[in-house]
Parts: sequence; C-alpha cells; structure tokens
Amino acid sequence: MWNHASKTIKDAKIGVTGYSDDNMFNISAEKSLRYILKRINIDIDYNVLEIGCGIGRIGKEISKICCHWTGLDASTKMISFAKDYLKDHHNVTLKESSGYDLHSIPNNSQDVVYCIVVFMHLDEWERFNYIKESYRVLKKGGVLLVNNINLCSKQGWKLFEEHCEIKPNERPLNISKTSTQSEIVEYFKQADFVDIKSDFENLWVAVSGSKSTL
Repeated sequence: MWNHASKTIKDAKIGVTGYSDDNMFNISAEKSLRYILKRINIDIDYNVLEIGCGIGRIGKEISKICCHWTGLDASTKMISFAKDYLKDHHNVTLKESSGYDLHSIPNNSQDVVYCIVVFMHLDEWERFNYIKESYRVLKKGGVLLVNNINLCSKQGWKLFEEHCEIKPNERPLNISKTSTQSEIVEYFKQADFVDIKSDFENLWVAVSGSKSTL
C-alpha cells in the first residue's frame, strides 16, 4: 500500500505530512524534532532508531545531534527515497522492515527508539509487538517514545466517528486508527518498561518508558 502511495518523492512527502512543498516539509520535521526532545533526551553519543522513518524527514534532523541514526520502514519505495534524501549524512543506516518487528536490529544496541505518527496505521497487535521489540533492542536505561491519535480528545473522537461512517469494505488500508492513553501505557507495562510517562498535546497522546538498568 505504501509503495503504491509513494510512486514519486512528491507522493511520498504528501503521504507522510500532507505537504509536498520543501519549506513546509522541513518545518514539519523541525516541529517533530521539538516534539521528541520535549519528551526524551538525545545525546551526541547515542545510537537512535526510528520505526517508520518514511523518507527520513525526522531522521535528517536527529542524525545531526546523535552518534548514529537508523531508520526502518516497511516500504521499499520510502527507503529508496530516504537513501537519496539522506545521502550527505554519513552516520545513517536505512533498512527495510517487516512492518511488525525489529528482527534486523541487534539486542541491547540502541539508546533511544522512537515511533512518531506511525501507530495510527497499525493494528493493536503490531503496536504491542513494536514496543516489546523496542525493549529487546534498547540498552539498559534506554528509552522508547511512541505516540498516536488520542481517541479521548475532541478531534480524535470526531475522526473516529467519521471513519465509523465508512463501510468496512471501503476503508483504505492506511486509514488512521486511534488509541487511548491507557491502551499504550498498558503495552509498556506488559513489555516490562519502567518510569512510564504519558501526556496529551492537541490530537496526540505520547507515551515514553525506560528499559530497566537492573
């Protein structure tokens, strides 16, 4: 589905942010960077992993402030565009993923994992599996940050109702799905994360947690 929706770089940018204009696309990346850094710390010596990296919109910014950035995406086309988009960034690795796990990432290898504006396209089982897999690949004390559309927000409920009106056999595969705060927090708990934090910002609920240092 994402390969079909990303036939050109313009299509890919629109699919990720709704913008094809370079300036607006870059502004959206800067906003996402601020969103992430407001919730978790990234140091210059960190290995950082992004789940669902698209063409490297956020990775382009994160790679400037960390030791090494790895981007995973299930779309061959997105990864192809990302390699060109990030060709001047030499501390970057790009890998095509399965869409449900992190099998290509070694155990205990990452200081930070984040997954932003991706859970909306995943079913609950894949959301939980990515959180479990993130725990595996994080170093002790490493941090995971994820977010999704908040069902309990006014905008989130409106979106839910709008999608409820679409006949099941007519819903596109990439239709946006919502979450609740308690759902994502429970996934973190069941995956053994500690120091779990959550917050709301406009349409979004964000949850972070750490891998135990014990």
